[in-house]
Amino acid sequence: MSTPKKISANPIRTRKDWEAAREAATRDPGAFHGDIALRELFWLDETNGAWVKRIEGRAPWLAFDAVTGARRDVALPVDWTPWARAFDDGEAPFLTVG
Repeated sequence: MSTPKKISANPIRTRKDWEAAREAATRDPGAFHGDIALRELFWLDETNGAWVKRIEGRAPWLAFDAVTGARRDVALPVDWTPWARAFDDGEAPFLTVG
């Protein structure tokens, strides 16, 4: 029998958890949301021609060939990101009410 997969759960279970998450998102929104995005979305790594997603374990990246969709290995460092800046508020949108 195979080992059951680890089930992910919402880490925010208490008011204290919520406050800590809110403080982290306020302090550095790029790092807070960037960490979530690396784990939850696949990103195109054009250098390796693969769609990649950060996972826990010995091999830090789950990757699929961008052309064939076949599972493959990539040699990306653990701290690789598909962006140069995680949160760019340089051209924030303006909201006009009224």
